[in-house]
Amino acid sequence: MKKVINGYGVYLQRLFLKELPDFLFDVEISSEFDCSNNNLTSLKGCPRVVNGGFYCDSNPDLTSLEGCPEIVGEDFICWATGIDSLKYAPKHIYGSFHCNRNINLINLTNGPTTVGGGYYAQMGSLKSLEGAPVAITGNMDCSFNKLTSLKWAPTTIHNGYFNCEGNKLLKSLKHATVPIKGSFHCGGCDLSNLVGAPERVKGSFTCENNPLLSLDGIPKIIDGDFVISTKFREKFPPKYIQSLCYIGGGITYQNDSAFL
Repeated sequence: MKKVINGYGVYLQRLFLKELPDFLFDVEISSEFDCSNNNLTSLKGCPRVVNGGFYCDSNPDLTSLEGCPEIVGEDFICWATGIDSLKYAPKHIYGSFHCNRNINLINLTNGPTTVGGGYYAQMGSLKSLEGAPVAITGNMDCSFNKLTSLKWAPTTIHNGYFNCEGNKLLKSLKHATVPIKGSFHCGGCDLSNLVGAPERVKGSFTCENNPLLSLDGIPKIIDGDFVISTKFREKFPPKYIQSLCYIGGGITYQNDSAFL
């Protein structure tokens, strides 16, 4: 008979664990399972089913997701570990997926194919979005990585933002997610124009701290604010921007210091 822990989560965080106890392997957890902030080198011993969130983040010696739960009912959090692959992650995440701050991870292959919430892969060493889900429900955040292309970005974001800012090697918005029902952030890249941006952004569009030579490709409709670097106030004044694009919010000229 399957053993079930009903009504309670299992909290093993900050216990300096190098391995998990083996008696949890065949247990179903009705709430969340947290083994974060330890010294784990393996996820061997994890329960197979966690109906709440699963947290294995902040285990810097953890190099593989092998042994993680097969079913996670809410968020899956594996940021700030030593993993270099998403192999063994569940294919279906019912909440959000967080694999950010994994400096050994260079692509998203073998990761989840469906995500019910957001997909967060920021502040790492990603060189490619290969393996990202085709469609996600929430936000897609791949900011502050080493991306040179947005190829393999999700083709649909049902209800969230797309954030690729801080990718200093990114020279083009080609393959960017379109359409988008939230905001679109592409500041702090190496863009000379905005070709490839969505035609309509239902939130704000931010493109500050780019070496823009033109606004070619600017969305035709931005329901929120348009944010661009202060240094372009004379080159791209408000009337000029408004001649290219309907902006439902305001035009903001912003200092680039946030990306320095």
